[in-house]
Amino acid sequence: MLKKYFNSVLIIGMGLIGSSLSRAIYKNHLANNVFGIDTNKGVIKKCEELNLVLKIDTNINNYKQQFDLVIICTPLGTYKQIFSSLNQFVTQPTLVTDVGSTKVSVIQDF
Repeated sequence: MLKKYFNSVLIIGMGLIGSSLSRAIYKNHLANNVFGIDTNKGVIKKCEELNLVLKIDTNINNYKQQFDLVIICTPLGTYKQIFSSLNQFVTQPTLVTDVGSTKVSVIQDF
């Protein structure tokens, strides 16, 4: 049996990039479970229909478990708010990464 790299992954932003990552994670057996966050009801519905996530919600605070990996797939302008939420939510070592093309504006926000 192939060992999974992660028990649980959270993808914040389940649009084209986030949903593609979810598919790839499941297809390549990289994680046991993928969870999502998105604010768009249409995206949430489509993710549920396509079984791209075990659970999808609009708010990280609606999750009770911690995640091994968090992938941020949202516009750079949302990062400050997301990191603020993650700072309050994450209580154990967690790998956090993103798909943004630049880090300068993110670093300047902090």
